[in-house]
Amino acid sequence: AMGRRSKSGSGKQPNQSRPSKSSKLSRTARLLPPKVVLPQHPGWRKDLEVLEGTVASLTSADTVKEQIACLNGALAEVYSLEQAQALLRLGMRLMTLPHSGVLRGAVLKLLAGLVPRSSGATDRMLNGLMPVAREEAGCLVPELLADVPAVQAAPDGIQWILDMSPVELQREAVEGVADLDAMARTLQNVLQFIRSEFCQPLLGNTGVTQSLLKQNDAMRDVLKQLVLVLQRVGDQLVANLVQASGSVQEQQLISVASELCAEFHEMLHTSSLSRDVLTPAAMSRAILLALMAGDQSNDVLDVLLARFFPSMHRTSTRGWPSFTSSDLEDYELTAKLATHRALVICPPVSALVMSVSAVDAPDAPAVCLLQLTLDSIAQGCSTSELHARLYGLQTLHVWIDKACALFHGSTGAPLPPNHPWRDVLVPLCSHATKSSLQIAMSNLDHPFSGISRETKLLFNRLVLLHRCVVGGSHEIELWEPLIIPVLQLESNIKSKYSAIAALLDQIRPSMLINLEPQLVRMILQAFSNFDVCSQASQALDVMTVKLLQEFCDSYRNKQQAEGNPQSDDMMKQVKQASSQVVQKMWLPHLVEFLRGKDQRLRTQLATYALPLLLKQDPGAWKLLLASFRPSKYRQIDTSSLHATILVIRAGRQLGLVGLSDLSSPCLLYTSPSPRDS
Repeated sequence: AMGRRSKSGSGKQPNQSRPSKSSKLSRTARLLPPKVVLPQHPGWRKDLEVLEGTVASLTSADTVKEQIACLNGALAEVYSLEQAQALLRLGMRLMTLPHSGVLRGAVLKLLAGLVPRSSGATDRMLNGLMPVAREEAGCLVPELLADVPAVQAAPDGIQWILDMSPVELQREAVEGVADLDAMARTLQNVLQFIRSEFCQPLLGNTGVTQSLLKQNDAMRDVLKQLVLVLQRVGDQLVANLVQASGSVQEQQLISVASELCAEFHEMLHTSSLSRDVLTPAAMSRAILLALMAGDQSNDVLDVLLARFFPSMHRTSTRGWPSFTSSDLEDYELTAKLATHRALVICPPVSALVMSVSAVDAPDAPAVCLLQLTLDSIAQGCSTSELHARLYGLQTLHVWIDKACALFHGSTGAPLPPNHPWRDVLVPLCSHATKSSLQIAMSNLDHPFSGISRETKLLFNRLVLLHRCVVGGSHEIELWEPLIIPVLQLESNIKSKYSAIAALLDQIRPSMLINLEPQLVRMILQAFSNFDVCSQASQALDVMTVKLLQEFCDSYRNKQQAEGNPQSDDMMKQVKQASSQVVQKMWLPHLVEFLRGKDQRLRTQLATYALPLLLKQDPGAWKLLLASFRPSKYRQIDTSSLHATILVIRAGRQLGLVGLSDLSSPCLLYTSPSPRDS
């Protein structure tokens, strides 16, 4: 053993080598910021002279710990607005330096303390600090975006600027203003600042944006952060619009909301943006449009139809103009799906189910906004681009969830039969079930794992939606359109068994067995394919549990109908009788397969199916052993012996058998005596 060494002379294999302590230290050292050298620009030196001592201590510090201590101490020395302005410039420049990420927490903490220390008056703070923040961002952001080959440092720098003082100061300033006039002016300043210093540099040049996205994935995080900042402004705007309803300042706030909607529209119109950026942008725009329309559902519907479905636009009571083209026409597919997702979630429920007719075809059947979005979402679920198709399936999932929620109303209780919404929802969701089922069947076994996984979740919600449509009925004719396509899937498709389990959660298992009498045998036989064993186990588990529950309920109701009082003895008899019925449905098939010649099927049944069935019905263990016992009519053979060993092993794992049971009469056979003949 001592002589078995590798050629390198070390007893360790190459893949077992660990990095040395010195290499770890060297990698850590590369993450530390070097000596701080602040960028110099005209006009900045004067402000930094105010913090001459802080800058000198910071640039001469040798370790990050000393630098953080210097920054923490700098805040205690700020007692004037001039000092706060200088410290704001210092913090913004520190955030954009390469390798300064470890200082981020200290800088943010320092900048967060500028508001209460700079001035007690909000207006003075805005007048004093916001121009400094605008000037710094105006110099730093274009500088970071100018050098595209060196773009690796740009996203972090821009994101840090968005994270820190300018936005935080504006947010706190907005929340501190009580007067609506001042609030409107503040929001206007905030929006102008973000548009000029961030939106235009980032989104104004599409070619530059696409280059940044291709070269560095972190750029998406920057755009996502930009959307979150605009959302923050939008949330404050929504709250103030509600407060200003009916006042003179309402139109001023609506004007700001219109500008913010235009900014979100530019984002949605920009190509190459991810769904993480487009989804919140579309949500915020839909919320603002609905809020700007007013409190009446008719007005909200008019505004949304005018912007996204002009052919369905009616005359608006608030005087909104009619548009000749939809905003969706110039959007890419992902932006369209994000918009439809927002149209499903954001508008009031009454606007979603309100029927409208096309302007050009008034005699055509009336449709609702929910139906208009469904037809567009379904198109996105069939695209060849995988990530767009996945997003389409997720958006369809949101649509089905919304439809299920509408069936239960605002109180959570099912809608009564005479509710007016049912006249719209039942035919619409029946159509949605058919179209969504086709989409699900074509994507259940998709090679892209994300699509197949999302389709399984989609089918589960689709079953729930169909239950809402049929009103909880268990008539087999109503469920056949959903059951038969699942049963017709190939046996090697994993999602087939997941779909069966989803159906069994909402219907009685006897309905499936009536349509496919050999369903239990088919599930047991599917264990020959290792790839579907997990899904087949799930379907078998749900099937046997639901069958036992169904027969127990049936026997209990029968006993109660005969006038027998419910007691422990009666419940024991009911459970025993139900177990015997369920055993007859799977025991003969399991015995046949365990004794069969397919070794893979025998092994995988013993591994997956047998423990599951015996755990549910421990009394079946002795019946299985008795099925393989030799008799005067059947001699012992190798397959029966193998099956007996598999059953004993499964029973021992479940605690059903000990060593003494190996000599049980059910395992032995004694030749009959001549006296017995």
